[in-house]
Amino acid sequence: MDSIPSNTMKKLAGLLPKPLYVTGGFVRNRLLELPVTDSDVCSALTTGEVQTALTGSDFLVRAVYPRMGTMLLEDATDGSQLEYTAFRTESYAGGGGHTPCVVRFGCSLEEDALRRDFTVNAIYCDCVSGELTDPTGGLADLKSRTIRTVTAPETVFGSDGLRLLRMVRFCAQLGFSPEDLTYRAAVAFRGNLMDISVERKADEFLKILDADRKYPALHNADGHLRGVRMLMETGMMEYVLPELTLGVGMAQRADFHKYDVAEHSIRAFALVPPHLRLTALLHDIGKPAVFLRKGNFHGHEIEGAEIAYEIALERLKLPKAQCRRIRDLVAWHMYDLNCRTRENKLRVFLAEHSELLEDLFLLKNADYEACGFHTGECPTVTRMRSVLQRMREQGAPNSLKELDLTAADLKQSFPEIPARHYGLILKKLFELAVKIPSLNTRETLLKHVKGIENAIHDA
Repeated sequence: MDSIPSNTMKKLAGLLPKPLYVTGGFVRNRLLELPVTDSDVCSALTTGEVQTALTGSDFLVRAVYPRMGTMLLEDATDGSQLEYTAFRTESYAGGGGHTPCVVRFGCSLEEDALRRDFTVNAIYCDCVSGELTDPTGGLADLKSRTIRTVTAPETVFGSDGLRLLRMVRFCAQLGFSPEDLTYRAAVAFRGNLMDISVERKADEFLKILDADRKYPALHNADGHLRGVRMLMETGMMEYVLPELTLGVGMAQRADFHKYDVAEHSIRAFALVPPHLRLTALLHDIGKPAVFLRKGNFHGHEIEGAEIAYEIALERLKLPKAQCRRIRDLVAWHMYDLNCRTRENKLRVFLAEHSELLEDLFLLKNADYEACGFHTGECPTVTRMRSVLQRMREQGAPNSLKELDLTAADLKQSFPEIPARHYGLILKKLFELAVKIPSLNTRETLLKHVKGIENAIHDA
């Protein structure tokens, strides 16, 4: 298949004294007619031999890792990059650690194939002729849409525990199914995930949560849900998000919830847009901890918010701003659940959390529908939208920036008031204007300043 190697690969192959092959995801995806991101090439040459062969050529060596026989190459003419790896065999110390303890070079293509993970990732394409070499039966597995290990699955998963999550990810992204022995071995060896770093597990887990969007051409609409369910069914979730698994079999109020805590969370996850999936999966993460301690779920959203923040920050290594948003959404997903919050208090909440509202509404609706008894919009969302509409029609300020009074106005009109009080005074005035929008004029707001200042002093 002449169409598989890129021009850069062909160019590199012409400079080397031994055949160059492209393999891994590049070949797999080209055969599936999917976009490619990896550019992994390999041959029997060591990194030193490749460097010698490339002396004086357009290829620049950007990085070399002699122990693993890998190097990053760049074509100076167009900036395209390739990751080169010498044929090698690997030995692991056992226990599923990701890094091999012994690496040996000078092996054949067939031996190199046996150190890889799955057959569909071990198809080699000659970078000059385009001829395919398939030592482990990857072509047949591509055709049958099967994920199968290159050798005995006990060996593959026993060597590198990260391959367990890779199996789930490939199934989720490609819509493939694991071969039976491969699946059973994954269940048996799931404990090897304990030896994988938090960062590597996080990377695979987040890709699984977004699996349906990896290859739009496949129309794999439920890939992300399939991946999460496979993590649960194999027991791998216990080593990725154990707090979720604590909710398995934990019943909820039968008049409102058809499913246990874990199943409810997974169903909510399936109902939200991609950017809210993790939040939905974590929205009830506090329920097991609270129930085991108190025998009920009261306050689970508050405790859950902190648990969710810790998971997102420490385990999934997400940016702090994203972690804070997840925490806030989890903390507020129960707000006004029974539609009994006084309207003035609700107005203040809506104004103070305006930037959060659309995501909060989506989460609330998913939470409502995932109970199993309802469809459509959650009643509290309907109420909140109605109050918001009234606030807009009445011209209520949506933020402190929309308040018709500033700190400079306070300083000019009340020089005797300490500057440290300005923030609280403006906040109280903002709440007043949200409740009664007609008061949001500079002249009227100034009339209320002294009363607020006196209350601050009395407190």
